Amino acid sequence: MKILRVSAASALLAISMLSYADDACRHRGELDAPYCDADNDLVADAPKNTTALKNPDTLIFSGTPEDSTLYQTLLQPFVQYLAQCTNKKVNFISVKSNAEEIELMREGKIHIGSFSTGPTGYAVNV
Repeated sequence: MKILRVSAASALLAISMLSYADDACRHRGELDAPYCDADNDLVADAPKNTTALKNPDTLIFSGTPEDSTLYQTLLQPFVQYLAQCTNKKVNFISVKSNAEEIELMREGKIHIGSFSTGPTGYAVNV
């Protein structure tokens, strides 16, 4: 029985070490599983695999304002400047909640988000 327990423990240790070896990320911190923070700067590192980088023709910028029309008007100069700097079309969309904005970012449907201090940590990590 003791041999069985030792064997099971050894197998679990070997499996966990193999899965750790497959994970090239040495430090993830609070980041979600697809991201890595190897340099410990509290920001997800750019993907090492350049095919994972995105280069959309149109950048989607979002925010969760209380008054979306006013917010969109106030941010219009920034949106125009961003388009000029990136030489890309930039669209501003208003979302209803921080949760919706974060989910749309995870899905790749929003490229630049505007968050207040409360949800920023969560948004950055996921």
